Amino acid sequence: GFPNDRYVGRIGFGTSKSNSNILYAVLDNQRLGVKAYAADKERVKNTTGNAVDSVMNGIEMYRSNDFGDSWKKVSENFNNDDMYSSYGYFFGNMAVDPNNADVLYTLGVMMSKSVDGGKTWKVITENTNVHGDHHALWINPQNPNHIINGNDGGIDISYDAGVTWQAVQNLPIAQF
Repeated sequence: GFPNDRYVGRIGFGTSKSNSNILYAVLDNQRLGVKAYAADKERVKNTTGNAVDSVMNGIEMYRSNDFGDSWKKVSENFNNDDMYSSYGYFFGNMAVDPNNADVLYTLGVMMSKSVDGGKTWKVITENTNVHGDHHALWINPQNPNHIINGNDGGIDISYDAGVTWQAVQNLPIAQF
C-alpha cells in the first residue's frame, strides 16, 4: 500500500514508542492532481519560477500496524498550502507522541496535529507568534503536553500540547 513510483518525493518517518509495530510516513506525492486555480498558478510561479496547469497532490500520511509489512493511506484532508506551500521541503517531517500512537505532529511550513491516528488534522501554529518552517519537535515522554518546537525563528515551547506557545528569544539559534 506504500507508493513506490517516480512521484514519491521526500518522506518523513515516525515511530511509536508506545507500540513498536506502528510506523508512520508523511510523504510528498508529486503526482499532478486537480487543475490549478489562478491563485495556485501564481503561488507556484512565485515560489518555484515554474508555470503550472495542475497542482501536485502534496502531503499524504501512511500508517503501518505491522512494522512496515503493509501500509495504508490514512489522511485525506491535509491542506497542502498550510504544510508545504508547493513541494515537500527538506524539513518536512513528523513526530509521534511517545505515550499515544494516535497523536501525531507534522512539520512543514506550518505545524499540524492529529489525535486520531492521522485521519484528521488541525494546524496548531496558525495565527500564533510561532515562526514558520518547522524543523524539529521534542515531546516530553514524562508529560506529552510539554513540547519543544525548533523552527527558523529558534524554539518555541508549549505546555498544553500546542494550544499556546512561549517563544524563547534569548538563544542565538535562529536561521539567517
